[in-house]
Amino acid sequence: MDYNVQIHHLDVTLDPDAKHQLQNELRALAALYIKPLPNYQIFKPTSSTSLKDKIVVVIRDGKGNLAGFVSAILIPINGIVEDIVLHSGITVIHENHRKSPVKKLLFSNLIMSVLRSYPRGIWFTSLAEVISSLVHFGNYVTNVFPSPSYEATHGTNLPTAVHLHIAKEINRLHRPKLNISPDAVFDEKTFVFLGSNDWDQGRGFMKDIDDTSLWSKDKESSKFYKSFLRYGAGDEVLQVGYLDLKTILVAMDKEGFNSDKNNLVSKINDRDWRIIEIAEADVLERMERSNEGVAIMMIHDLFGWTFSNTRILADYYAEEVGATVLVPDFFGGEILPANTILDDSRWAELDLPAFLARNSKSVRGPEIIKTAKALRASYRRFGVMGFCFGGWGAFHIGAKDKQLADCISVAHPTMVEKTEIDALAVPVQIMAPEMDPMFTEELKQYSNQVIPKLGIPYSYQYFPGLEHGFAIRGNPNKLGERRGMERAKNAAVYWFREWLLENE
Repeated sequence: MDYNVQIHHLDVTLDPDAKHQLQNELRALAALYIKPLPNYQIFKPTSSTSLKDKIVVVIRDGKGNLAGFVSAILIPINGIVEDIVLHSGITVIHENHRKSPVKKLLFSNLIMSVLRSYPRGIWFTSLAEVISSLVHFGNYVTNVFPSPSYEATHGTNLPTAVHLHIAKEINRLHRPKLNISPDAVFDEKTFVFLGSNDWDQGRGFMKDIDDTSLWSKDKESSKFYKSFLRYGAGDEVLQVGYLDLKTILVAMDKEGFNSDKNNLVSKINDRDWRIIEIAEADVLERMERSNEGVAIMMIHDLFGWTFSNTRILADYYAEEVGATVLVPDFFGGEILPANTILDDSRWAELDLPAFLARNSKSVRGPEIIKTAKALRASYRRFGVMGFCFGGWGAFHIGAKDKQLADCISVAHPTMVEKTEIDALAVPVQIMAPEMDPMFTEELKQYSNQVIPKLGIPYSYQYFPGLEHGFAIRGNPNKLGERRGMERAKNAAVYWFREWLLENE
């Protein structure tokens, strides 16, 4: 049977009427199997925010009927990478489709949707009384506590500080999001919420832990998790682990996920996008086959290579230019929290002087050039897009003594020196906002005086009323910034089309 997959991400893909209709469908399916239906998460009948923090994956059969869904939650947890945790949430599958690929389709699409925004990985949690679910979670997620493999890996049966921090924050702040009984007791040594389901909003989820039909085929792991639970008490185990692309692809391949039609895992393994290594740098590759041998390297700004808008722009460049887009990590694996960068009042938390010292031109410049050389040797036509920090890197690649790209484009470049402007020797595009303390009026004027005399094609795109960072940030709450981001994207696309496709 062919299935149709729909992904509704963080309340942005549906209008109010469509949200209401979808919620009614999900409630109707869940009500067949969860009795009584709890008033939480996606099931809240009158909440206008039921989809706000959710990623909902819906599977329909060939006739459009609902076959199953998963409604996962993004939970804010301060003090960890990205300050966010993905929680597996609620899964419901119609009984007629439980022996079909629906479950694989649900979770592969959920996971790959999330990893598009967090390619280095994300902390992932699950809360369950169903023993087979506990076992399966440990098969796909790394560094899971509790799990049968944890003690062998860590040499202890106690959680790490990070595992414990996430669990404590969930216990302290997020019980309602996980439908945990207010009277449940949390055991910090085992991560069991004692009596979690033993209340009026949770009894529909209670299971018979002795029912082996609810166990995994892995009997030893099933017995391991059963030992945590009391019979008839409604206990649930909170599992905390880390979701990363490489591990999940291996696990899913073993489970036969790649044989499923419309599966994002198949697209990943078919080189839609993946994480590879080039010149000792981790690189996110977004493959596009329409123009073989054409590539664009994006050099990220302070937000780093995992920032969601960087990923979105990479998709646009790939689709609209028809080029493979590569986004290397030039911060050595270090990722600054995006929500901290976006909040000017919290910049002191970043210790930018120390961060910039670790990522100076002398440190990252050789890495950028080494990666560019490897890509230049691998592609017939090669362009570079640099944002902020990446601007000076793009200028180095396009310098007279290197000329490693066929063209470059930069948006609000940072730390650019006049000598780097003097040295340009390939077609260059500069996108400059009106207000930019990094690419100053002096540097703007200097660029417009010097570059036209260098004998190279030059495009200067000016954005009145906008400020530094607009082209990657696209803040809808700042007047004109989202529109400016779109204009900058379009300008870069036209530039790359001209110098990578039309002027070979």
